[in-house]
Parts: sequence; structure tokens; C-alpha cells
Amino acid sequence: MDKEQVKATFDQMAESYDEIWGKLQPFNNALYLAMNSMLAGLPSNAHILVVGAGTGTEIIELATYFPKWTFTALDPSDAMMNVCKKKIQAAGLESRCEFRVGYIEDMAEINKYDAATALLVSQFMTDQDERTAFFKHIARSLKPGGVFINTDLSGDVKTQSYLELLKCWFRVLQGAELTPEMFDILKSAYEHDLGIIAEPQLIALLQNAGFQQSIRFYQVGLIHGWCSTKA
Repeated sequence: MDKEQVKATFDQMAESYDEIWGKLQPFNNALYLAMNSMLAGLPSNAHILVVGAGTGTEIIELATYFPKWTFTALDPSDAMMNVCKKKIQAAGLESRCEFRVGYIEDMAEINKYDAATALLVSQFMTDQDERTAFFKHIARSLKPGGVFINTDLSGDVKTQSYLELLKCWFRVLQGAELTPEMFDILKSAYEHDLGIIAEPQLIALLQNAGFQQSIRFYQVGLIHGWCSTKA
């Protein structure tokens, strides 16, 4: 998917996004629990860049667990950012969060953040040079030794095991509140519009972007999560 297509898709889904994916919340809960452990070594006053902040659930979870952290929420979708702001305000966390609409390449800060996250973001980049550049922009924004957590759909699409897991994953997705039309669009995207690559390839991209010690700390279905350190 190109940027405008992705933006338009999330603009359309923003108001109902949490409701649509609500049945998959247990997966997110497990991810947040694991993320908290991976990020526990950061300073108590750490500043976190959240790339693809979505509706703000991730920020609320981290802010609750780490009460002195501050956040910069970045998302290209105006509609998503509006929902994010409302949820952050309702949670009483507005003073700890800065909101920006745009892309990581628009960020001017260098060596500013203690950590960054990008949950289910880079998979939308089918061009691997573009994906490496995305990771480089994130590395640029981090302090030396900064931590980066990314989750993405991942697998070796040429293997039979991937095809079997894909079948299982689609059965999981059918449990979400997706209309038949939305499910058909999603299935087509998996086949044609997403950059689903195997773990060794993705780690190589992270290394080429300036990260080291990439540790896979999470997996559920096709979603894998890695924690990397800026070199």
C-alpha cells in the first residue's frame, strides 16, 4: 500500500477502530506486558516516540506502568490522531503527551528519545529500501543506546508452514468485528499489499539501519515483536 492509501484506510476506520479489534485485545495485553519488561531498564523520566500511535491505547498502557514517562505521538491520520487525543485526555495524560500528525521522515529531532515504538507499521512498506530508510529515521531520532520496539507481520511466505499459519491467522481475524467486505480487503492486502518477510530479512534491515542486538520477545500468530538497541 502507498502512504495515501494507508492514510485513507485508517482515516475511515478511526472512529470504530477499537471496537473492530476489541476481540483481539488479549493479544495486545500480552504484548504490553512483554513490552513493559523489555523497557523497564529505561530512565524513570524517559521520553518515548510512538510511531503510528493509532488511537492511543499503547501510550495509555505505557504511561500507566511508567508514571513519569512522557510521549510524542506520531501518526499520519488526522482522524486517528483526533481519537488518540480524546482518549489521552480522558485518561488524564494530556500533559505528558505531544501530538504530531505526519511521518517519521518529517521529524527534525536527532538523538532526542530514549526509546521508540512502531507497532504494525513497517509491514505496510513493500519496498525494502523504503523500509530500511524508515528504520534509519527512527534510529536517528534516538539517543545512543536508545531502544526500539517494533512489531510486524512476519514469516517466510514461500514455506508450507507459513501457509498453514496464515490459515489459522485468518480464522483468528474472523473473530474480530470485521464486515465481510473488510475481511476481503484485509485478505487481499496480505496477499498483495503488505511487506511480509522472514525474520532474518527483517533483522538485516534493522542492522542496516543502525540497530543491533535485535531480540524477538513476542509472537502470536503472524505478529512478531523485536527489541533492538541503537548502535
